[in-house]
Amino acid sequence: SSFSVSVWTFNKSGLSSKGVIFSVGNQAVLNKQVCIGFGIDYNYKYIFGFYSNDSVSTLTYPEDVDNWVHIVATYNSTTRERKFYRNGVIIPTTLPIASGQPTPITAFNIGRRNDGRYFKSAI
Repeated sequence: SSFSVSVWTFNKSGLSSKGVIFSVGNQAVLNKQVCIGFGIDYNYKYIFGFYSNDSVSTLTYPEDVDNWVHIVATYNSTTRERKFYRNGVIIPTTLPIASGQPTPITAFNIGRRNDGRYFKSAI
C-alpha cells in the first residue's frame, strides 16, 4: 500500500556510520525492509531503500550535518513511485520507480535498523 514518512533529524558531525532514521521489516531479502537513512558513509546522501531496491539522492548534502532538516519520503503503490522531500523541496534521486512492492512484515524501528545499525543523532 502507499505510505509516507515525515521526520525532523539533526545529523551530528563526526559520526562515520550509516544513519538509519527509520526502518520497518527485518528480513535481508529484496523488498522485505523499508529503510530511510542519511550519513557520512552514505556520502552525505539520503537513501530510501526497499533492501537492494534503493533510491538514493543524486546530490550530496554536507550542509545537513549539525543542522535540523525536515525529511519526507512518499511511496505510491499504484505507480511504484518514490519521492524524497528535504525541507519541503523534492530532491533528485536514483531509481525513483521501485522494481517491486515493499512487503515488510515485522519490526517497526525508529532510529535503528534490525541489524543494530543506529542513527546516532537526534530525531
